[in-house]
Amino acid sequence: MNKRASQIVMTALASTLMIGAITLTRSDTLLPGSMGPAEQVNENSPRPNEPSSASPPGPGPNGTAAKIPSVTTIYVSPSTFSARIQGYGETVPRHHLSLSAEVSGRVVRLASKLESGSRFGEGEVLLNLDDTAYQQALASAQHDLASAEVELLEEELNARQARQEWQRSGLEGKPDSPLVLHEPQLKAAKAKVAKYQRSVSLARSDLAKTQIRAPFDALLINRSVQPGSYVQNGTPLAELYSTDVASVSIPLSDMQWALLPDTAQIINEKTIVQLFSSDAERSWEGRIARVEQHVDKQNRQRSLVVEVAHPLDQEPPLYPSTFVTAEIPGKQVAGLWRLPASALTQDGKIWYVDNAGQLVSETTEIVFSSGNFIYVQPPSGLTTASVVVYPLSSYLPGMQVAQRPAEKKP
Repeated sequence: MNKRASQIVMTALASTLMIGAITLTRSDTLLPGSMGPAEQVNENSPRPNEPSSASPPGPGPNGTAAKIPSVTTIYVSPSTFSARIQGYGETVPRHHLSLSAEVSGRVVRLASKLESGSRFGEGEVLLNLDDTAYQQALASAQHDLASAEVELLEEELNARQARQEWQRSGLEGKPDSPLVLHEPQLKAAKAKVAKYQRSVSLARSDLAKTQIRAPFDALLINRSVQPGSYVQNGTPLAELYSTDVASVSIPLSDMQWALLPDTAQIINEKTIVQLFSSDAERSWEGRIARVEQHVDKQNRQRSLVVEVAHPLDQEPPLYPSTFVTAEIPGKQVAGLWRLPASALTQDGKIWYVDNAGQLVSETTEIVFSSGNFIYVQPPSGLTTASVVVYPLSSYLPGMQVAQRPAEKKP
């Protein structure tokens, strides 16, 4: 009986709780068009999806407020800088020679190192031609000279005896013919000796030319003969570059010339110029040697010539035909901005932030550049500005931005 009573009590309690929950739910349910307490707000409050007057401007597409883009800027003002003129050129040897034979003959010997890339000192033998015929020619010329010298001695003796005989004859004045005193005979004998002396000199010269020597300290670029080749006067034998000096002709524009000191001064002082390889990993030091006094027909510019002494002995070596970038020291230039090279756009503009926090673009002209920096004339009407370091192609004039100063100043 007690168990049955307990079940009845529990069933009654569960029914009571269910009825209370249903009553509570109905009391919180709104009728159509009615308003709950949480929704009874002032009529001036914004409706859903409408921005509040206190919200940031420019809602995004998903209803969130758009952020103002931030830009990295650098503050610049005019200053005075030493100009660095940058130019480009190719190294060439002082002398570029196609060495040719001056006599005919067969090649009988080549120097053991007569290969491309070898270096030779001035006067060093490169190859030899067969000299048999030239030895014979020299011997013959020497024989002819000796005979002519004997004839000259005989004529000198005859002339001396003729003068003595004329004096002993007691005759006054000079003989009717100069042949009496052997004057023409003596003159002819002297001329004959001079002729054969020149023949001997020529024969010696031809014999010496069978030994082909380097005319200067040289680098062999290529050779055109082999052992046993027969060459004639004018036959190309080898191509040589001199190694004492390398020259670099640097074309400069009129604006670049205006940044240089007086040309006579830089030549007399042999101003030092820094040369860099195209990858900027190698460098050399040269000196200004001269200024060309003509305008090139192709680029319509005058050139400054820089020389590097003993280029192949430099560390690293400076090889012929190397393209280099030259940095030439110029004079002091006032009133320039120094900007990171990244601040200049491809169309030659810079962007800066005005006092209202908006972007402004200006076209500018580079006066000179050095390393990772450019030096420009400030735009008209500006002296100082906060220039954008990394301008984007998406920038528009008047765009509102927030500035973020660059960590490092140039």
